[in-house]
Amino acid sequence: MIRGREGLNFKYYSKFLNKDFELTEWEKRVVERYFRNELNILSEQEIDFTSKEILLLVDMIRFHNFLSY
Repeated sequence: MIRGREGLNFKYYSKFLNKDFELTEWEKRVVERYFRNELNILSEQEIDFTSKEILLLVDMIRFHNFLSY
């Protein structure tokens, strides 16, 4: 993720997220749709909406939307 710093990846940055952070139902539907339609995960595979990596992605989207206003 950061050139020259191979250990600075999603797993590294996701550990700094607030532990009380939860996705809204709308965000869960968007993540589900993205993983099913764009990444073609199988229907029997489940998405862990509490994983730090998913939460980091959504937090980045929230931040982008905040800056857009």
